[in-house]
Amino acid sequence: MVKVLLRGIVRVYEGIWMLILTVFLGAATWLMAYLYEFEKRYNKFLHDGQRVTVIITETDRKPRQFLDQFGRTAYVRFTYQQQPYEVRCVDDTTWLSAGDRVQLLYHPILNEFEQPRQESASRSTQVVSRLVNWTVLSTFSREHQLLAGLILAGGFLFFYVCGVFASLTGLTILQPIAQAALVLILAGAALFFTYDSVQQYRYVEQLKTEGQSMEVRVADASREAHGRKGHWYTYKGRFRFRNQNRVIVLEEADYDRLQNNPGPLQVYYHPGTNDFVPVDYSLGLSLLIGPLFFWFILGLVAKNTFFKPSKP
Repeated sequence: MVKVLLRGIVRVYEGIWMLILTVFLGAATWLMAYLYEFEKRYNKFLHDGQRVTVIITETDRKPRQFLDQFGRTAYVRFTYQQQPYEVRCVDDTTWLSAGDRVQLLYHPILNEFEQPRQESASRSTQVVSRLVNWTVLSTFSREHQLLAGLILAGGFLFFYVCGVFASLTGLTILQPIAQAALVLILAGAALFFTYDSVQQYRYVEQLKTEGQSMEVRVADASREAHGRKGHWYTYKGRFRFRNQNRVIVLEEADYDRLQNNPGPLQVYYHPGTNDFVPVDYSLGLSLLIGPLFFWFILGLVAKNTFFKPSKP
């Protein structure tokens, strides 16, 4: 009796966690899809729309969609070419009201309007090298970043739901499809990290081969620990260049030399990318950790999925 009761409690506990994870993955996938469609629509207006100025006749500030919960949003009404329109506007910097003139994007084919985003001028006097927090995703458009996130979240959701279905029903009809989906996700991750590493290596080589050699005076050096135990660090140095604070990556030896004694550092400066790299900087074998890890996991999963030994 006690064993049956404990087994029932464990099943309920597992069921609750399955439900929580399913809801979480579902919400993440929905959010990625929502933001992707939002960004895709805006880019359509940005590429094919035309800027027009209209006069607001009325505003409505009641939230109507998900993003309205984050920031001040107003639905403004106006007349354009003798037709009434309404468009969602974010007015974080100004309080839009009747009589104000606003510039909008008009799409003649869709016959709809969209608010152009404010290009915030950066007032920061500090420029951080791309190598400090490197990711090739920074070169992708926001739309493509969201699309990648949607594919990843959707893939994990499908894989997990298939597992939950098999656990609850005992049916394994979806198991081959789920395993194939996992292989595709891991293959995508392996290809991405390989591409990311190759691009990082090429970027460093570009700075070194096409850059101008010069000497800068590092004002201070710091390091950032990665992981709980801090066995891996990113070393950074800061100096002034053209009235700006510049932050670049350092080698560990340069960090040890400069952390308590500000001094000169030989660097390459690439005007095209407006970036620096120390002359003695090397990526080393750490560049291979991500790709090798995912290729190894992919090999194991693919072997167990597609090359299982047949049972006698």
